[in-house]
Amino acid sequence: MRKTAGALAAPLARRRGRGLEVQIHPADIRGRVRYLFMGRVELTAWCLLALAYVLFLAFAAALAPKVARGYLGGADYQSLAGERERQGERLQALVGRLDQLARRGEEVGERL
Repeated sequence: MRKTAGALAAPLARRRGRGLEVQIHPADIRGRVRYLFMGRVELTAWCLLALAYVLFLAFAAALAPKVARGYLGGADYQSLAGERERQGERLQALVGRLDQLARRGEEVGERL
């Protein structure tokens, strides 16, 4: 049995249809069009590589705020904690002074 040219071309066309063809057209119409053919294996490899890259970017985006906060706030935290402690002590002194003035005001009010 002899196969015709159409019968021989059908499996080849079916195989080629499962890949990807990229055509790169130059801006100048006199330039050559460049073709990039990728089969299933190459296409799968590129897709896995792209997926790994996207996952890396997502992981980096999730960590970026924590890293920036740690980098920028690490040295300042100690100074801010000290400042908060000083302001707390000052506030306690002012509250004590306010209590003294309130008692004194009551004493003056009783005298009148």
